[in-house]
Amino acid sequence: MKLILIVEDEYGAAEILQLILEAHGYRVTSVSNGRSAMEMLGGERPAVIVSDFMMPHMTGGEFGTLIRQTPHWADIPFMFISGTNEEVVQKSFGDYDGFLSKPFDIDVMLAMVADLAAGGVSNGCAAATLTNPCGTFSKASKCRAVSERRRHRAPPWPLKRRLA
Repeated sequence: MKLILIVEDEYGAAEILQLILEAHGYRVTSVSNGRSAMEMLGGERPAVIVSDFMMPHMTGGEFGTLIRQTPHWADIPFMFISGTNEEVVQKSFGDYDGFLSKPFDIDVMLAMVADLAAGGVSNGCAAATLTNPCGTFSKASKCRAVSERRRHRAPPWPLKRRLA
């Protein structure tokens, strides 16, 4: 079972994410801010980091920057689930692998986590393109020596799914 690290300061949101991911076969560790996540990373290496952006002590952007600057952790797939506008997130930390706006569709989140956990990130410098029901979105990725980050976008309309 792959380990997913959730970094979320809202206890209820973290608990729901944890329950959903565990129900789909993942092991999950949850912490409430980037500083606590850095301490947790001294243990087992997660397959994917799922982080909020606006948090106390260390924002998701600051946390992501530290992850990418640390060679042992730089290739861990990093995705945001946040209520913050993606343009604001990109200005703070643009080297993430996936982004979902709150509220989000559970199936889209599960697909993103599964994709990132299975494939991680790929090497090279190219444009990343994703096709979804609303059309094709293309965005040139930043060329990094370590790797190109695949961008995932949820459909631009608000999708909600009730937990049964």
